[in-house]
Amino acid sequence: MSHMTAISMEAGSQVARGLALGSMAVDTFGREIRKERRAAANSVDELAIRLQEARQDQAAAQRRAVAAERAQDDLAVEVRLLSKALSDERRELAAMKSAYASLLARSSRAA
Repeated sequence: MSHMTAISMEAGSQVARGLALGSMAVDTFGREIRKERRAAANSVDELAIRLQEARQDQAAAQRRAVAAERAQDDLAVEVRLLSKALSDERRELAAMKSAYASLLARSSRAA
């Protein structure tokens, strides 16, 4: 084998190695891009899921708030009714005390 043949073979080997490394780099770069795209898609999907969950939580919280407002309104009505009943009871008690005092006064005068 002549010196030129050896140099040609060595150069060919170096070019082939360079092409192989370049091909591997392109494949690796492509895999990384696809991986990043999948991760970005997964991130978007995850954000969409989180947004949907947040909306569901918000709707549940709004339903609870509406129920709490209704309960508060019902309790306010009940407080007003109980307050009126207490006032009526106090009036009746005052009338009974007055009637009892009148009865005592009459019975002491009769004795």
